[in-house]
Amino acid sequence: MAAGIASTGFSEPGSPETGDRAAFDLTENWEKDDDLRFDVLVKKEALGELGLEEAEDLEQLSNKRDRTVARVPNDDLLQERMRSKALAELQELSEKYAPLFATKR
Repeated sequence: MAAGIASTGFSEPGSPETGDRAAFDLTENWEKDDDLRFDVLVKKEALGELGLEEAEDLEQLSNKRDRTVARVPNDDLLQERMRSKALAELQELSEKYAPLFATKR
């Protein structure tokens, strides 16, 4: 996913949607159109051709897929979101400061 993209579909820690009270929205379904759009966006992401709006769509579809197909609990989704954000920030910092540690011979 692209760094710095606001995420939807996650609850903050301590909210009623997290923890033992987490419940899945049983009215939400993973439709064939969702599946087709998800496949297209995943391929574009892999090729580095994903625009900002498409990246947001992919993140929303990915969250919906996790909720409806994989039935991932909200706490796990939130933890994965935080982990992904931290890794993206770490990668940015590594790319920014790596030249400072390169040795020239």
